[in-house]
Amino acid sequence: MEVNKKQLADIFGASIRTIQNWQEQGMPV
Repeated sequence: MEVNKKQLADIFGASIRTIQNWQEQGMPV
């Protein structure tokens, strides 16, 4: 199942910015 950043943010209760921070730190999103 593929999810986009908005869906990931909803799933994790995080903001889009937080998702971007995770990506910068190497989280494979």
